[in-house]
Amino acid sequence: MHNMIVEDERETYQIYYDPTEFLINDPIDNDQNLQYSTERIASLSAYMTNREQLRNREAHTALKNDLVEHIWRKFSTTN
Repeated sequence: MHNMIVEDERETYQIYYDPTEFLINDPIDNDQNLQYSTERIASLSAYMTNREQLRNREAHTALKNDLVEHIWRKFSTTN
């Protein structure tokens, strides 16, 4: 049943893209002001720089910890 639904709605997944859908007014103040682009990267060196930033272990750990904290705050049943 699930596969039939996914197959039926496949075209809508490919067309729909709204990156602001997941933005929320979060009281947590982030230190970095992140920017994103959906355009192709012009040069290989720019691509490699972006790739290295994405593979930054410190940033990965910080994002993982922020995600755990966010999930804990949102779904915690204890007050």
